[in-house]
Amino acid sequence: MNDWNIIHIDEMNSTMDYVRTHLSELPNRSIVWADIQHRGRGRGKNTWLSPTGGLWFSTLFKNKGVSDAWHITMAFSVAVVSTLKMHSVDAWIKWPNDVYVKNKKIAGILVENVIKGNQISQIVGIGLNVNNDIDETLEDKATSLLQQTGERHSIKSMLTMIMNEYDSIDSKTLYERWSQFSFRLLCTDVKLIDVKGKIHKGKVMNLFENGSIELKEESGEEIFKAGSLIL
Repeated sequence: MNDWNIIHIDEMNSTMDYVRTHLSELPNRSIVWADIQHRGRGRGKNTWLSPTGGLWFSTLFKNKGVSDAWHITMAFSVAVVSTLKMHSVDAWIKWPNDVYVKNKKIAGILVENVIKGNQISQIVGIGLNVNNDIDETLEDKATSLLQQTGERHSIKSMLTMIMNEYDSIDSKTLYERWSQFSFRLLCTDVKLIDVKGKIHKGKVMNLFENGSIELKEESGEEIFKAGSLIL
């Protein structure tokens, strides 16, 4: 991680909001890492509980294109799953940006495009439950590395491993690896909430390199470029 600019702050509202606020002064490939987030964000209006013991960080990529956002999501998903597998955790990717162990969420990835003048940047927020307690209201939906392994882990080491995995990814094999880690969705009956809030019920037939998903409904097959899945 020698070429990453790392900023560690004990606590803040949101690492993504911090990067957005300080966008002009932060160099490309910056990492902002907090021990605690008070207003961690998920997709849409979702919040992400971020107590001490978890890994909460955001990265900044400058001078990228808007089309790069999906491939960055894909690469970080692969990096997180690969890191968890190194700890003997059988993690998998739930389209479009979550990492699961069995039927429980262990990590989430959020990518936002920021356009200022001629510069396009991506802010990538990642939340990984490591040693943190899972809120009792989420016990049936979320898990942590501690729960899966019975051992506590170094937060800094987890950050280093994820970023090293990200940097080592070969773009030529990225889709193949992402597909391999997402295969559990294929032929699975799901509910998909599209960007307009409409619920679709069907079977996952395909996951494409551009980030879209094919769903077979009673009315036929349809491809969605965005949305949320409910297993």
